[in-house]
Amino acid sequence: DEYSLSMFEIDVFIAINYFLEQKVDIAIFEVGLGGRLDATNIISPIVSAITNISYDHMKILGDTLEEIAHEKAGIIKDEGLVITGEQRPQLNEIFKNKAQREITITPAVTDYQLNSDNITYHYRDQEIHLQTLALYQIKNSQLAFEIAYQLNQHQLLEVSTQSIIQGLQNTF
Repeated sequence: DEYSLSMFEIDVFIAINYFLEQKVDIAIFEVGLGGRLDATNIISPIVSAITNISYDHMKILGDTLEEIAHEKAGIIKDEGLVITGEQRPQLNEIFKNKAQREITITPAVTDYQLNSDNITYHYRDQEIHLQTLALYQIKNSQLAFEIAYQLNQHQLLEVSTQSIIQGLQNTF
């Protein structure tokens, strides 16, 4: 009450303290609304991941996709990797300008197979099986794959490509 914190700010504070106490190797935080003014923005991430930009939380983030992208780019710090699933070049320019370095953009997956209870697609020459019929999970899983892949490539996390594929396949 003394600091007029929101419930989300309190949750972030509790999570950070818990992860520090537990001495976790890696903690994953999802940004609340945007990025620039989000409670999670006090964290210095090794990876900033931005999904695709859409018209959400417009009363807070802005009226245009460009304004929303600027707000979401607020999670990008001077250090760390930047990975996005966004496909629109004008929005990725906003991320590149904020990062002031090259960013990783996951390519669009256009060739996939929808089966009775799963989706199969190829990414980085690997066959990915998702236990879902939700097509938007292709982008989400691709972004998750790329984050783990890049962490491994930069020797920040030791994880094999096969482990990434197995992890995605075992996710429901």
